Amino acid sequence: MQIEFLNKNDNFDNLRLIFSGYGQDRRIFDYLLAQYEGNLALVYDYRSLDFDESLITPYKTIELFAWSMGVMIAPKVLQAHNLLDRVVKSTSINGTVYGIDDTFGIAHAMWQATIDSINEKTAMKFYQRMCTDKAVFDEFLPFSCQRSVQELKNELEFIQKINQIKGTNFKYNTAYVGLKDRIFPSAAQLCALENVKETNVITTQTGHFDINLFKQILIND
Repeated sequence: MQIEFLNKNDNFDNLRLIFSGYGQDRRIFDYLLAQYEGNLALVYDYRSLDFDESLITPYKTIELFAWSMGVMIAPKVLQAHNLLDRVVKSTSINGTVYGIDDTFGIAHAMWQATIDSINEKTAMKFYQRMCTDKAVFDEFLPFSCQRSVQELKNELEFIQKINQIKGTNFKYNTAYVGLKDRIFPSAAQLCALENVKETNVITTQTGHFDINLFKQILIND
């Protein structure tokens, strides 16, 4: 895993920590650079569970924002490094704590089919499906990742392994569900959240990726 700071301010002891989705690099959140006056860090590239906790431990509190597969991965990683109890606010965006799941996430067969068929063309189709239309896709392209197909395949395979790690009892405070999501089915998200009283569920008319929604949640909230 990679951890990079999008903004760092030693005057604050709180950290806004973003766990990104599959198939991204830091470019996906480049438009957030210098827009937040506090500490803002990004976790991405889930090809291993290596996690430099020394970058996180100086902060007394963590505001967690997780997107897509990051919603499943974040609690497991933070708990493994005894950092989960520092989370004072948590928000999920278009994902569930179940990750790969036939009822509450992305179906196992769909995930395996993505592994089996991945190439440059199918990877681009994945990024297109993240967006609701061409206008949103055009917004996304300047921030699309610069990683090889082999790296993307390795990440898909390793996320399967992370998914098999026993989950936590962690509940996000707020969950945003994009009703036009074509990656993480909104029906599966809503089903996973149906009886979770601890979570405030907010539905939006967005797809899996939406710059304006990310800015609203990650900067303005």
